[in-house]
Amino acid sequence: LSIGDFVPWLGWIDRMNGLEHKLSEVAEEFDEVLDWILEEHLNTLNTQSNRDIPKNREKVKDFVDVLLEVQGDERIGVPIDRECIKALILDMFAAGTDTTSTLLE
Repeated sequence: LSIGDFVPWLGWIDRMNGLEHKLSEVAEEFDEVLDWILEEHLNTLNTQSNRDIPKNREKVKDFVDVLLEVQGDERIGVPIDRECIKALILDMFAAGTDTTSTLLE
């Protein structure tokens, strides 16, 4: 929280003390982490699709894998792009963090 959150006309103080710059740096770093997560899952999905998986063994999918499959499925009427997937992952992180902090209080 900053002074600009409580007194909007004092928001210029956030720019002076470098808070906005720090926030934009953290946002860029988190965006890079989300890109890395998506690339890792895409590589894993491509590798698994090239291998023969026994029929009695179902491959384990997580939330990101399902979102990437939905993105590739053209039959679904709702288009989902990379930015939407990153936003959903970010929402999941935020929801988990909020729940944990509430529980610890």
